[in-house]
Amino acid sequence: MSEATLPVPGTPTPCTILVIDDQEEMLVLISRYLKMDGHRAITAQSGAEARRQLAATTPDLILLDVLMHDVNGFDLCREIKAAPASRMVPVVLVTSLEGKEDRIRGIDAGCDEFLSKPVHRDELRARVRSLLKLQAAHRALEAEQLAQEQAKRAALRHTFERYVSPSVVEQVLQQAGSGGSFMADAGSRRDAAVLFADMRGFTRMSETLQPLQVVGILNDFFSKLTEVAHRHGGTIFSMAGDCLLIGFGVPLPLPDIEKSALAAARDIILETAALVQAWQATYGVQVGTGIGINRGEVIAGNIGSPSYISYTIIGDTVNVAARLTDLAQAGEIVCADRMHASATALRAWWAQEREYNVALKGKALPVRAWGYRPRAETAANTDRAMQTA
Repeated sequence: MSEATLPVPGTPTPCTILVIDDQEEMLVLISRYLKMDGHRAITAQSGAEARRQLAATTPDLILLDVLMHDVNGFDLCREIKAAPASRMVPVVLVTSLEGKEDRIRGIDAGCDEFLSKPVHRDELRARVRSLLKLQAAHRALEAEQLAQEQAKRAALRHTFERYVSPSVVEQVLQQAGSGGSFMADAGSRRDAAVLFADMRGFTRMSETLQPLQVVGILNDFFSKLTEVAHRHGGTIFSMAGDCLLIGFGVPLPLPDIEKSALAAARDIILETAALVQAWQATYGVQVGTGIGINRGEVIAGNIGSPSYISYTIIGDTVNVAARLTDLAQAGEIVCADRMHASATALRAWWAQEREYNVALKGKALPVRAWGYRPRAETAANTDRAMQTA
């Protein structure tokens, strides 16, 4: 490489530059100047050829002649700036027109810079270097913003996956990406199924075992409950002591919230049975799982204080579900009366049911409810029953 073609200090990384001019000698001259800085020049001698080049590649910079035989440079510049793929590509209008009105037309068309004809080598190279530096800075800023957005998205995913299933996380992130939010109407009323799962025998167990053993059992217990809840589209709202609150149909709707809640309750009882046996064999403790379910209107929203806040659900539906849980024996699911029809339709799932008529705190009249015990079968049979029910 001769001294005349050595890159000038401060020149950006070699780039691809599209030169559009209907005069071949001008294309050759400008291409030669660009190669002095190590750039790759691709050329077009007409508007049609320029469109083909742009369809094949997105250049880093465009040098565009204003007066050509088949297209007006102002119109082509406007077309380039309107296309999503080339909208951010700098365009330099190369022109012999020096009038103020022509400059205004070029600015209105979206051009980034002007270069007068006849083209001078040093001026061309200086303008190109300046625009490419700006383009490189713009791309670096875009890359930084993209990285920040990806990090934010990853943080959101990590946060939400602690509460909802991966499929629900995707819906939440899609809404966030489109400018929406599942919490945009936080504080609104929702139709939901509410499930409480409580460990029976927890107090006696905690008095018998060492604290670390109790913590280990609770971690295994909640891990299984969370896994099952997510499998059926449930959202984890709170863990309190040995009790877990799960919502179905909130924050996002489900096709059949009663069936989803009943399926989750059934699988929780069946799948924690193995854990219960293991804990009995290892620690000599007798525990079990009791579940209460209700369906109705809940209030979903951010609740708390300026220093602590939680997105949760409240209301009479939640309170009744909690009190039905108190009725449930180990291995039993107690459902509100309004869910009896759905449970009856899934009769093959239950080995036993019984009717409750009980007075609940805060209720003037007795409440009717139904207790179910799932059939003891394998997880494979459970999945098969789910698909055919």
